[in-house]
Amino acid sequence: GDSAGGNLIMQLMVHTLHPFEGVAVSPLSRVSESNETSSLGGICLVSPWLSLDTWTPSFVKNNDLDVLAGRSLLYWGKSYLSDVPESHHSWIKPVLCAPVPQEPWKWLAALDEYVGRVLITAGGKEN
Repeated sequence: GDSAGGNLIMQLMVHTLHPFEGVAVSPLSRVSESNETSSLGGICLVSPWLSLDTWTPSFVKNNDLDVLAGRSLLYWGKSYLSDVPESHHSWIKPVLCAPVPQEPWKWLAALDEYVGRVLITAGGKEN
C-alpha cells in the first residue's frame, strides 16, 4: 500500500492482532468463524502514512519537497478522523497503535504469525 494504502494495510494488521469490539473479525485472524488461519506471504508499505498527521520531524523538515502539501494532508487526516472517538485512534493511526505509543513494536510483536515478510520503503528525504 502506498501512503494512505499503507495505513489501511496496517489497520488490518492491528485489527487482526487486537480485534476491535463491534467490528467483524479479520479474515486473517486465528479466531475467525471457520477456525482456519489465513496468512499473507508479505505486505509492502510504500511511504506509509501511519500517523495521519504532519507533526513528525520528516514532514516538518521536508514539507516543501513533498508532492502533496502538508496542509492538504493534515486536512485529509483530520477529515478521516472527524467522527472517530479518540479512544479508537490506536486502530486507525498505526504509528500510535500501542497502549504505550512509544512502544508500538510490542503491540505488533505477533505480526509474523500472519505475514511472512514485511517490506517498507520510503523516499530518500523521509525518516
